[in-house]
Amino acid sequence: MQYKSKATRNIEISYVTKAEGSYPDKCIAFIGGKRPDGKPWKLSEEQAILSLQKGISFFIRKNKSEIPVIAITRNKQQFLTTALDRERPDHLLCLPDCPEDKDSGLSALQSSK
Repeated sequence: MQYKSKATRNIEISYVTKAEGSYPDKCIAFIGGKRPDGKPWKLSEEQAILSLQKGISFFIRKNKSEIPVIAITRNKQQFLTTALDRERPDHLLCLPDCPEDKDSGLSALQSSK
């Protein structure tokens, strides 16, 4: 998949939930953060990839810099990683775990406009 830079929104990821299982590239189950109004949000990796395809962009913050989160395909499987990592989402995996009480889904993000 090629990442298109027609992003309509740029959303910070502050949390991840690591995936359980043995597939080596499938490291992330959920991403999450806070909306501009301070309310939490959470998306599955699949929802996040669909959001990227629709023009929403995500980033993580590292040393005051915004690092883009992208979707790549390997072995016919899409997964999230950062522009710095490419092969394995190490920067994403270093984020704190998602608290369990987060709102989920795209509606949680879209209602913060």
